[in-house]
Amino acid sequence: MPILVRQVPKKNGEQSLGRSRGGFSCKIHLTVDGLGNPLRFTLSAGQRHDITQAYDLLEGLDFDRLIADRGYSAEHFVQYLLDRGIEVVIPPQPGTTQA
Repeated sequence: MPILVRQVPKKNGEQSLGRSRGGFSCKIHLTVDGLGNPLRFTLSAGQRHDITQAYDLLEGLDFDRLIADRGYSAEHFVQYLLDRGIEVVIPPQPGTTQA
């Protein structure tokens, strides 16, 4: 069961990859198994949306259920998972209703 998570470190300096509202930052996107063991990770600039990394993080993995944070709740991504028969556990964005 992959779990998609992200961490947004707020750090200035050479290691920063992009500018966001909080200043220079980068995002670490990580796929882990049900025990929290890392399977795959990518880095992106702080201003890039999380969903840009989602497909690459899951490519080639076989699983029945996906747990992810709101950054991965885009309708096209959820539909992609449902079409593959994957149970989706992602909280809805604030102000939306969950079907």
